[in-house]
Amino acid sequence: GGSGGVEMGIVGRGNADALAIAPYFNVDQAALYAQLGAAGPYEVDAILDGCRAHISGTLRQSMRASAAVARSYGVRLIAYEGGQHLGGGDWRCAGGCENAATMQAAFQTANRS
Repeated sequence: GGSGGVEMGIVGRGNADALAIAPYFNVDQAALYAQLGAAGPYEVDAILDGCRAHISGTLRQSMRASAAVARSYGVRLIAYEGGQHLGGGDWRCAGGCENAATMQAAFQTANRS
């Protein structure tokens, strides 16, 4: 995640001083939508629990993999942006969960939490 240019040789040793990543976290919107449908109910606690699972699971693994690539090239690892990404638009949602008003309302509440 985010280190393809280094791994493909686009950026060689001495040509860069850092590997930059943007570690965003979210909940598996497709799974939530499949489970609850358009009507929900979408609970903020469940959304935040899903975010915690993503952070401690695949996102952490991706950041560690990026750190290993940066170390192997002797460059710094920096995050140029990141944070929560709760806003719909998950392409895996059949029927478009980004249009599910109940999901969007819950995301807005979670964003304020």
